Amino acid sequence: MNARYYRCLSRSLIGCCLIFLLAACVSGSPTGVGQTPTPSGSGTPPAHGSPTPTTTLPTTQTSCPAVGTARAAVMTPFTLGSHQSIVYIVNEFQGHNPTFGTLKRYDVTTGNKTEIIKLPNVTINDAQLSAGGQWIVFSINVEGTEKLQLVRMDGQELQTLYCNSVDGTHFFYDLQWSANQQLMAFVSNLSSDIFLLNVQSGSLQRVFHPKTLVSNGIEGYRLETWLDATRLYVLTQPLDQPADTLSILDITRGSDQDSSNLQQVFHSQAGFCWDNDSSYDGTALFSSQCSGGDPRIGVTQGPSTITVEPATGGSLHTIYKSSTLAITSMRSITHNTLFYRVGNTSGDSSKNGLWKINTDGTGNTFLTSISAGGPNSSLGLNQFTRYPWSNFSRDNSMYALERVTAQNGNVTNTLFFGSLNGGSPTMFASISGTVLALVGWTTTRKNISENQPEAASNQGQNPVFRAISFSSFHPGDGTHHDLCQPVSHIPQLSVSTIKGYPEHCDLRQTTPTRDSRYSFTYKGSILCTKRMDLSRQITARSSAAMAPSFSRICSCMHPRAKRRKT
Repeated sequence: MNARYYRCLSRSLIGCCLIFLLAACVSGSPTGVGQTPTPSGSGTPPAHGSPTPTTTLPTTQTSCPAVGTARAAVMTPFTLGSHQSIVYIVNEFQGHNPTFGTLKRYDVTTGNKTEIIKLPNVTINDAQLSAGGQWIVFSINVEGTEKLQLVRMDGQELQTLYCNSVDGTHFFYDLQWSANQQLMAFVSNLSSDIFLLNVQSGSLQRVFHPKTLVSNGIEGYRLETWLDATRLYVLTQPLDQPADTLSILDITRGSDQDSSNLQQVFHSQAGFCWDNDSSYDGTALFSSQCSGGDPRIGVTQGPSTITVEPATGGSLHTIYKSSTLAITSMRSITHNTLFYRVGNTSGDSSKNGLWKINTDGTGNTFLTSISAGGPNSSLGLNQFTRYPWSNFSRDNSMYALERVTAQNGNVTNTLFFGSLNGGSPTMFASISGTVLALVGWTTTRKNISENQPEAASNQGQNPVFRAISFSSFHPGDGTHHDLCQPVSHIPQLSVSTIKGYPEHCDLRQTTPTRDSRYSFTYKGSILCTKRMDLSRQITARSSAAMAPSFSRICSCMHPRAKRRKT
């Protein structure tokens, strides 16, 4: 599984550096540990954003553990739903300074966007989903301290598992969580040391410690992904050259292994333009190479090949080749299907776009046409991880893409999803001056949640509001009404405005019919309009009596004060 140095060049360099230069700087068996996850869609889901009703959540810590140590994770199971949903990062900036790092979730079925967690004055990186889809692990930088953090999909149980030293010179990257959720691996910038964090015990082990780097012509090593529960794919990065070698690090061989312990699996002759991924069952390694052109000067072209070999290395077998097409990225979708992108910048560009092909080379199918958008732009898959759920929906019906487009001094980040049966992709998030990045796919319960546009804090314009969330309705008579349930009758409230909680948070009935819709406003400006699906007739009552009932539904907030540039 491999997105290569070309991935870093295309997205980290083109994405982050172009935003930095052009847009006033943007810096750059699944279970909970020892627990069985709640089956997706089983039982009666609680209200959105809350744990199972009978569960009391344990205390978690966001402070750093002692230097050189780690902390065991606290992981209370959480009930997921059946809606295919995409988790993504929104990193906002004001000038050179981060203002907010946010993890958000987009429900493909309803089109709703939900903030999972929003952290001030940080950027979120290396984010990825657990195999079960209930948890997100990520890193943040807080005033020079790099934190490895974990949060549940509903925003609960935020916790810090590890921190680097506080002097700002030591950091970690290439965070990779094993599919069995037992180990987290990451690389230290000091000599490319690789560490393992045991999620259950909190123990920390340095499993890889290369003794010589520069003298051997090596700039460093990068983590690609977990092949299985005990083996990691590792990339070798030569000095001043793209990564060219994929090897296996066997963690059962003990601590402080050297480069001589690495088992070479694949060596590329294609420079920047190569990619790979292990098969769905982890028994084979698929690799793509395009040997024409040089992406550093914006030229990619054929010929290209897709090959397969045993996951631990061996004889290569070509399953597809083209003399004209530039295959720039490739992933395994299922046990018998691969996904790849063609991105010719010279020669024949009529076939640029997304394709799928069977693992035996049959069934080569064009899905849709989509391009990076120019020579200073990039289009790609998840830049952090390459598990199937990192790029493809849990039901294997959809994909997600991210694009960074630089035009006329403006850098725009855009996220898409599309069907693996073909057709044009759908844009679900796009903004200039703010960094967006895919985290992966999970499933969620149906909920009614305020659609939140990605904040444009660099623009210094429209006010930004927190989520307005609809979860349940308590009319004060001891009953509970789930707003997500279908109803046979929609009440007609005589109250047109509910005032007093909180200030300026008004509920207005805009169409007093059976199909009732209500609008939330802020100081006279409509923020959203929602259908209120209440499950029984409610007697009209006074504004004062209704306000406490709706206070649990309406959660407004004043616009954030305009922040000073520092």
